[in-house]
Amino acid sequence: MSQDNLYEKSQSHYERKVARQRQLEMMEAAASGTAAEMELDTSSFAEADGSFMRQRNQETARRFLHDEDDSQEQTTPMRGNSTTGHHTLFGQRQSSGPSLNLMDHSAGVYTEQVSGLFSDAVHSVGKFIFKVSGSEIRGNEHDAIAATDGDVFLGDDYKRRSSMRATQCSTILASRVMFFKSLLRDKKRLGLLAMVFLSLFAIVYATNMALQRRPTEKILRENNSFRFNAVLDHIVTESVSHTEVFLNYDSAEYHALRWVAYSDPARLDPMDPLILQRYALAVFYYGSYLAFSEQYGEQKPIQFEGQQFEGVPNPGWTRKDYWMTGKGVCKWYGVLCEGEMVNGVEIADFDKNAPIIALNLTANQLHGTLPMEFKALDSLLVLDFSRNSIGGTIPLQLGRSMIELQYLFLNRNEITGTLPSEMGFMESVRSIRLGNNRLQGSIPSTFNRMYQLRDLGLDNNYITADIPDLEGCQHLIGLYLNNNRLNGRLDTSIGKLTNLFELRVDQNYLQGTIPPEVSNMRRLEHFRANNNLLTGTIPNEIFLKTLRMKEVDLQRNNFEGPLPVSLGGLSHLRLLKLNNNAFQGGIPQAWNRMHGLQILHLMRNKLTGTIPTGIAGLRELRDLSVANNRLAGTIPREIAACEVLTEAYFDYNQFTGTIPAEFGFLKHLETLRVSGNLFHGDVPVQVCALTREHVLTNFMADCKSKVTCECCHRCA
Repeated sequence: MSQDNLYEKSQSHYERKVARQRQLEMMEAAASGTAAEMELDTSSFAEADGSFMRQRNQETARRFLHDEDDSQEQTTPMRGNSTTGHHTLFGQRQSSGPSLNLMDHSAGVYTEQVSGLFSDAVHSVGKFIFKVSGSEIRGNEHDAIAATDGDVFLGDDYKRRSSMRATQCSTILASRVMFFKSLLRDKKRLGLLAMVFLSLFAIVYATNMALQRRPTEKILRENNSFRFNAVLDHIVTESVSHTEVFLNYDSAEYHALRWVAYSDPARLDPMDPLILQRYALAVFYYGSYLAFSEQYGEQKPIQFEGQQFEGVPNPGWTRKDYWMTGKGVCKWYGVLCEGEMVNGVEIADFDKNAPIIALNLTANQLHGTLPMEFKALDSLLVLDFSRNSIGGTIPLQLGRSMIELQYLFLNRNEITGTLPSEMGFMESVRSIRLGNNRLQGSIPSTFNRMYQLRDLGLDNNYITADIPDLEGCQHLIGLYLNNNRLNGRLDTSIGKLTNLFELRVDQNYLQGTIPPEVSNMRRLEHFRANNNLLTGTIPNEIFLKTLRMKEVDLQRNNFEGPLPVSLGGLSHLRLLKLNNNAFQGGIPQAWNRMHGLQILHLMRNKLTGTIPTGIAGLRELRDLSVANNRLAGTIPREIAACEVLTEAYFDYNQFTGTIPAEFGFLKHLETLRVSGNLFHGDVPVQVCALTREHVLTNFMADCKSKVTCECCHRCA
């Protein structure tokens, strides 16, 4: 309907009302004999020419046609099911009369209007009281008398008065005054009425609490403004959120929507694509706030003493600069947008709304969960929420929508659930770090589609089943699966990851043998498979090709057979731990070429033979342990060449002879254990000198029976 037609129709309504009222007044005057002196009081109609109504219609049409609904024209959500609105250009819509305490944008607060079963019941109790007094309330609750059939209201400003209505009101008021005076004189009747009132109040309140139901989408839309519904339509159309989440007034999505629609000073156009980013960030903010308060027992956020808070400081975040303000999201703490070119220079920190490319809130005391609404951040390259307290599961939408994401850091949180197979769609991702969470289930086979993946960290979780074939991840450099519950085998497909730099599968339940195909990973430098159930022998050919190896940790398994001689060719090796297995035979002489070795642990095996004199070649050795084996013979004097040796464990073998005096030349030796052997004689004075110099502080020998030792700290 055009504006002119609306104005003409409004004026015609007004003229018909005035004519009808004149007729009624003339009839009353004729009946009372005062027709000649009667004049119609039009003061309550504004200007007699109808200009007030014409102006009212112009403002209403302009407001809805051009969507100029500022903070004084917006309504707040209704909690009940009985709300009705008045007719506008867009159908039925709730009015925002002067009784509403609307949102004050500068203060960040808006008031929730209470209606529904409870408020209706209170009104009914009031009507009951006045019935007792003999004067029942009739008509509507506005100042104006209820319109007769055919009357049309264009707002709440149309009012009318008549002498008959004034007389009726005076009579009713007088009867009520007399009724309450009589109550004050009759205490018994007053007490009875008070009991009835309190009983009705309690029943209505209990019924209201028990029968509260979530509103329908229709009620949600009727209780809010055109801007609210426009933003809602945009969010739902783009599948950022589902409509159902907004029917829960306590949800983070509902609060975020109201903030964007009503409180956000930025006032982006409802159809602006960037408004979805502000909404998604607001959802995460409110979700984090609610979760923090629930976990730590704080005052319930968002609502307090009848007021609704938006954009309030979040007690859980360490930093929240500019969050939930009118600033562009590019200015919010932890948010990085696409750079803006100014005079040929790219500026990253600016106060605008632009596509977000990075969101970094690491170690910021975040709570809550990862919302599915993050799918609106479809330009995101980096998401770093590491070292926080985020719980919940990883949304499926993370993999379906964030196809541009390159770095996903969620390690050291409290995330549960399984790894979504949809993460395999993130074909641009380079690094995934989900360690130190509570993830369960298996590793999806779709991870094989992450062609650009270089770093996969799933350590310290509860992941089970086999390690999937990751042949498609040809760029993979680091694979961290340690501290889980993997119970399969190290498949031969692991050898296809020829660019792998670090492989960590330690502290699982892996079974079977180490496949010889590991030798294809010629760039491998760190290999940790300790604390598993691996069996068999270690293929000698593995270390013939992996010459860059720096760490080999295979301790606490069920390996057997001889120690791999090929380890001697690893001149860059720093750590070798083969302890707590069932290795047999002697220590290879060829190991003297491991010139960079610093830690050598061979204890608790079934090794025999002697310590080779080639140990002199291990000049960087700091920690040596061959305890709890079956080694025999004497300890070679060449041990003195290991000048930086700090800890030496030779206990519980079958060594013979005397304790070598060459130990006294090791000026950094702090721990020396030689008990449980066949040594005899006196401890050399050179060794005791180290104890007097407070260098050797942990010296243990068989000084109770076989060895004479006055400087031992412990005797076996």
